[in-house]
Amino acid sequence: VGKAIGPDLRALTNRSTEAVYAAILDPNRAVEPLYMAYTAATLSGDVLYGRLKSESGNALTFQQLDGTERQVLRSNLRTLESSQASLMPEGLEAGLSDQALADLIAFVQSLK
Repeated sequence: VGKAIGPDLRALTNRSTEAVYAAILDPNRAVEPLYMAYTAATLSGDVLYGRLKSESGNALTFQQLDGTERQVLRSNLRTLESSQASLMPEGLEAGLSDQALADLIAFVQSLK
């Protein structure tokens, strides 16, 4: 179910509980450029939000939050702005109980 848009969480299995907890509390502390959020507006009025999956001299491939990809010609871009932030929303922990947060961290650390 779903499509991968963020980093592979299996890379976090060797991190301490405190490090995973800190990454959840402050997802913008260390963002890899590949997973930075971008907003693009096209000349036709479309607005795209997601990450830049790939770039060429003529086009950008956007991966939107639902996982779909869309190629946009550079000549059709009105604006392209980086949010300098992670795609992971801030405040994720606010909707979780202490037990649910502990379970999430344990799950991430258990991935193989």
